[in-house]
Amino acid sequence: MSRMFAAVALVLVACLSFAVPAALASKCAPPPPPAEAMGKCDAVFLGKVTAVERGDRSIRVTIAVEKSWKGDAKAELVVSTGMDGGDCGYGFQQGKSYVVYAYARDKGLSTGTCSRTCHVDEAGEDLKALGEGKKPAAEK
Repeated sequence: MSRMFAAVALVLVACLSFAVPAALASKCAPPPPPAEAMGKCDAVFLGKVTAVERGDRSIRVTIAVEKSWKGDAKAELVVSTGMDGGDCGYGFQQGKSYVVYAYARDKGLSTGTCSRTCHVDEAGEDLKALGEGKKPAAEK
């Protein structure tokens, strides 16, 4: 009986040793308050997702901007994010609106699960703290 218990315990420990690092990899510290988060970002805006394109290493999300608080207030922006939760990808859905906190990278803007990016229905604190914002510039 003790050999069987030891074998089961060994299997459980082995399984947990693989599961724990994967779970920890996608954990984030709580995001800072909206004003502080905006200070750390390169762009903050509200917009509706018009397209989601899966690439080899990331997902490109096209967003029709409704209002902007920081960054280039274009009518449409493209943001990249990771492929899934394991590599901090934010789960954007086409047709849904989000408040996006994005960072400038070599190939454009990016965001992830550890930013304050959230669905507009969960952004009450952000919308109140960020204020009016500005409408995107009409493209010529």
